[in-house]
Amino acid sequence: MSHFYPFLLRKARADLDKYKGRFEKVESVKDMPKGFLKLNPLKGRPWQERVVVGTQWQLGKQERFTVDLGPYAAWRFTDKFSLGAGAQYRLSVSVEDKPYVTGSDKVLGYFAFTDVEVYKGFFARAHYEDLNARVPRQNSITQAEEVGQEWVKGLSVGVGKTYTFYKRVKGYGLVQYNLLHQRGKTPYLQPLQTKIGFFLYGSDLGRKEKKE
Repeated sequence: MSHFYPFLLRKARADLDKYKGRFEKVESVKDMPKGFLKLNPLKGRPWQERVVVGTQWQLGKQERFTVDLGPYAAWRFTDKFSLGAGAQYRLSVSVEDKPYVTGSDKVLGYFAFTDVEVYKGFFARAHYEDLNARVPRQNSITQAEEVGQEWVKGLSVGVGKTYTFYKRVKGYGLVQYNLLHQRGKTPYLQPLQTKIGFFLYGSDLGRKEKKE
């Protein structure tokens, strides 16, 4: 077997010279071939390109048709990873009974989330919320059931897909599952929720369309 060693040694040296020649002119990370080491494309860019402002909507049907509105702002650490926070308020809508639009459900609070883009607009989201909502409870003295306001926490994970809604306005659809769902307490009927949203990058705010 010893007569194979010189052959293997020559082959290893040839392979080493091949890769060495490929990178012998690389003096810094900036000289790396494209795709060899993917850098953050937002590095050095104006901070406005990292800012995201938007709103998320969740529609539901209980005694009345409900709309959960959630304006938010987010910061893009990279083009794939962002953190955001916002506020949420529930409106009840009816086409038959007055008032047609009301906040009588008294559901409001705040939320925070993180998004990670996985592949071509598909992203994974982790979402935390703390909502003040009307919750049925038993009176400790009279033992009668009554309704009071309580803070209800939620922790959801989900997947979504972004798309171009109109010009610079982006949209997304999201399906998520609430891991802390409590039936009768959480202000949603089911732990599985669907949401839609719209957003703009900060660099697009106030920018005028170029005339051709």
